[in-house]
Amino acid sequence: MGTYPRYKVKRQDLVKTFGLQPFGAFIKDGSIIPGWSASFESDQAVANLTVMGCWPQIRDLVMAAGNDGNVYGGALGTEFVRLYSDTGSSPFKIETYSSSPYGIIISGKRYMRLSEGGFHSYSFPVGLACGAMRRGRLFGGDTSMPYTLRWSGPSGFLDWTEGIPSGAGKLVLEPMGGHIIDLFDFEDELVVFRETSIMRFSTYGDPENFKEKDALPVPDIARHTMAIAGDSILFFCLGGLMRYRGGKVARIQGLVTDDLVSPVSGFVYSDRYYFICGTSKSLGRSVIYVYDVVCDCCQIIDIPAYFVSQDKQSVLAYTESGIYRLNLNSEEIPYGVVTGTVDFGTDKRKLATLLEVDCDEDVKVIISDGVNERTVDCPNGRTRLNMRGSRFTVTFCGTGSVRSAYLSAEVT
Repeated sequence: MGTYPRYKVKRQDLVKTFGLQPFGAFIKDGSIIPGWSASFESDQAVANLTVMGCWPQIRDLVMAAGNDGNVYGGALGTEFVRLYSDTGSSPFKIETYSSSPYGIIISGKRYMRLSEGGFHSYSFPVGLACGAMRRGRLFGGDTSMPYTLRWSGPSGFLDWTEGIPSGAGKLVLEPMGGHIIDLFDFEDELVVFRETSIMRFSTYGDPENFKEKDALPVPDIARHTMAIAGDSILFFCLGGLMRYRGGKVARIQGLVTDDLVSPVSGFVYSDRYYFICGTSKSLGRSVIYVYDVVCDCCQIIDIPAYFVSQDKQSVLAYTESGIYRLNLNSEEIPYGVVTGTVDFGTDKRKLATLLEVDCDEDVKVIISDGVNERTVDCPNGRTRLNMRGSRFTVTFCGTGSVRSAYLSAEVT
């Protein structure tokens, strides 16, 4: 008389053990949280534009710098129009005031005031590659002398008359920290990002009182990735995604730090979501990573964007084929998250017997044994299975959260 083969029941944590690729959802502490998804918005021609800036408060205006050294402008859904040549500088925007706030975009030795009438372009007294307003003065990095920090006079961003003690001026920094690549008015100080260092300056009163507070060495800071999120400045460098606060840098652990290579741009939305475009090392293609500052978790949006910005409605992602609108899945746009191969540690055939899930109602699970699939709608609780195979994959779909998920099998 024959005997049944002996087996062990093995139980696998699907979320923690199998490193889910978080497409359309965040993975946080063993849970799946609805995230962002993309829908095609416009086939606006945006190929070969490298750095873009958007001023959403005024007519959804968008600025772009092309590989050809020209600056382009336009509105969402329309073709970009060449505005002028900026000799290769990157446009940056500032907000300043007269009777009311208005937007200024500066690029090289040109600046544009944005108004309801459109773009109005004028010559600019100095050449700046980046800049930030602080206490009524514009501080910026010089385009022709990349180690030089400039500041305007007290009358605003167009006051460049040098004088002692209160006029415009400049400071040549030691070359050791690299070129100036961005500036921020942050924590009531001027923070200067350079290629291999971050400096803080106290800038109160007249320039004769300006002084350097400290300099922090940081290896290979990636241009265009700096953005203020909450109480920190996030940026990418050789060590991964970093958080700068209080004159100190901390490494952000997780997927975006471990998997992202060749970052090209960063953008913060709603003071919470940090979007960074770059190449996924594991996927081998360009994607968008979204880091949720509040939840400290990350997801991937699988489109080859090189810049993310916003209009009056939401977030926009720019690719060479057109523009995508990014939507938070709380708007009932379903996500789809797939496990890696679940083989319970052996290539032998086994019997998947039980699925245990703690989730919201708006979730379904699809289990595949490589030949057959089984779909379980509203899988909250325990679901008996009877599926044979050597390898399984599990897909989670929906708009609700998945707090935990386990698959059990009889393994001989």
